[in-house]
Amino acid sequence: MEYLDDRFCNLNADKLGLVRMTFSKGTNHHGEPLFLRKMVTAGDIDGRLFKTIQTIWGENLVDFHHRVLRLSYPEVRPWNESSWFRTHGDSPNQFYPAHLARFICHGVMFENFLSNRHEEAFTRDVVLPAFERVCSRFGMKPLVIRLLPEESEDDPSWTWYEAGMEHPFIEEMRQLASRPR
Repeated sequence: MEYLDDRFCNLNADKLGLVRMTFSKGTNHHGEPLFLRKMVTAGDIDGRLFKTIQTIWGENLVDFHHRVLRLSYPEVRPWNESSWFRTHGDSPNQFYPAHLARFICHGVMFENFLSNRHEEAFTRDVVLPAFERVCSRFGMKPLVIRLLPEESEDDPSWTWYEAGMEHPFIEEMRQLASRPR
């Protein structure tokens, strides 16, 4: 499931990982990832819809990630749920109760609702009130399973790409980024 009408937020580590490709080849002596490829200027896109973001070489960011996904998992077909979200409100405060309600009996949500300083407000102001509304309305909790272990949910390596995935793109990204605009 993807939500292409969602807005980019520099404070969200998962979203930031989509514009800075980090490959799991290890770290240098400072503990920094060995391969970090900047795909867009994150400060320039804060608040923009994902579907409108372009890479530094001019490719649509969503198209780029679909292409990467097809290389590793050709059988996976993402689907855009933006129209569903739009029919349930203009903001997460409006649509999140309906979204969580789908996980009463129609599926299982695998998610971490982090309490770190960057996402604490979203969890407090959006997720918890929506969760309480759903529990009150249906008399049961949505099926939410912790996606990442609690002790490492803030570890940035969870957003890194698999080793080897960079090879088809490094030269292409280098060539495209060096083209005059």
